Amino acid sequence: MKDTARNTPAPALAPGRYAVTAGYTSQVWDVTAQGVTRTTAQSGTYAPSPLAPLTHAEAAQVLAQAAAYLGRPAAQPLAPQPVSTPSGAPVGKATGRALHVELSRLGYREHYTAAADALGRPVPSLAALTAAEVKTVYAYAYGSLGMTA
Repeated sequence: MKDTARNTPAPALAPGRYAVTAGYTSQVWDVTAQGVTRTTAQSGTYAPSPLAPLTHAEAAQVLAQAAAYLGRPAAQPLAPQPVSTPSGAPVGKATGRALHVELSRLGYREHYTAAADALGRPVPSLAALTAAEVKTVYAYAYGSLGMTA
């Protein structure tokens, strides 16, 4: 009988569902003992779409590269309950673009990550934020730099 346990790399993540920032995309990873299935996160009006599955070794490599780029862990566990939808109308593309421009001007490279840090939830699209959330993101962005909005 062949011993395959030694040849199977340990999972990079414990089994479960994770929000992962890899490059410029937000993804949802479902980690099982067999491997990792991935989909893109919902972005504005774009529905999630499947991505190629990964082995545990490939997932570990992607996470290590993303963490080195981001300067923080690239994967965050997703709560089992559905993410709450903010109340209020979305601000739309023009305001979302203006927020992208301002975050770039302030030196933020990862706009969705900055917004997610400010709001405490994944942010797939700046255009989908409410006006109150946009104000919170501006205050966070400026406040992190010791400035006022």
